[in-house]
Order: sequence, then structure tokens, then C-alpha cells
Amino acid sequence: MCMKESLRYLNNAKEILKSVPVENDTYTDKKNWCQAKNLAKNLGNLGNFRSFGK
Repeated sequence: MCMKESLRYLNNAKEILKSVPVENDTYTDKKNWCQAKNLAKNLGNLGNFRSFGK
């Protein structure tokens, strides 16, 4: 995965988290928080998968 694509995934996850309300240091919207978490997780998985094939 190229670095540009990786940064796009990461920035998308950050943008999602910016829209999630925080109360007492806890994200209150679980759906959007999970979406951002899964984007970051999938980014790591894609990077590992591509490096495994080399």
C-alpha cells in the first residue's frame, strides 16, 4: 500500500473521531467510534497483508 493511501485512511479515521461527542474522556457515539477504529485496524491489516506477500 502506498504511503498516500495509508495517510488517506488514517485521516478519514481522524475526521470521523472529530465528529464523535466526548463526555468524561469517553466517546459517546459507539457507532462512529467503531467505524473509525475499524478503518485504522483495516489499514494495519492491509499493510501487513501486502508485506507478507513480498
